[in-house]
Amino acid sequence: MASEIIVSPGPGNPIQDAINTASDYDTIRVLPGMYTGPIVIDKMIQLLGAQAGIDARTRSGTPSIESIITGTSGVGLVQLTANNVVVDGFTIQGNTAGAGAFSPATFSGYWFFNNIVQNNVIGYYANSNGVTETQIRQNLFNNNNQPGAATGNGIYSDQGIQNILIDSNRFTGPHANASINMIGPTATDIVITRNEVLTDNSIALFDTTNVEIACNTVTNT
Repeated sequence: MASEIIVSPGPGNPIQDAINTASDYDTIRVLPGMYTGPIVIDKMIQLLGAQAGIDARTRSGTPSIESIITGTSGVGLVQLTANNVVVDGFTIQGNTAGAGAFSPATFSGYWFFNNIVQNNVIGYYANSNGVTETQIRQNLFNNNNQPGAATGNGIYSDQGIQNILIDSNRFTGPHANASINMIGPTATDIVITRNEVLTDNSIALFDTTNVEIACNTVTNT
């Protein structure tokens, strides 16, 4: 039977400690506060921040009510390394060595919802093998321009991305390179819909196939 684990701020890496003790299909709820990453999610779990289910595009971002993950990692502060992982309701910020979030092309079914992702080298370094649809929805990607490889991208992929929905996100900052940057040749079955690109660089697609771009608002790029 699935369990629920509650995490509160403390020394060390309490979120990772909870993941290490969790089993597939468990839910981990993270209370407001500051947490140090990186965090590696290597099980099919739900990781829910204090703002889970609340659209990141309309949140105030007030630190006292956010579950904030910060730190330094050359890969990503939040690493989704299993199938069907949910990350919902966090602020992920300040990685001067890599991405705010990272998912490899060896798994799929990542759900990345309602997160504020800001001031990292890359916002979300998103890759997937496409077996199950990956969804990136209702996030705020802001000013991910720290110096480093592939800097200045809100969402970036170059390891392979398949069967992904990027829907109802906001990109601002601006990002120095692109709000969304997808690089093939294994970049296919991509749907980019209902996003807001506000005073930001726009969408860049290289060597991609079977892409739908619809109903986005692109202003002052």
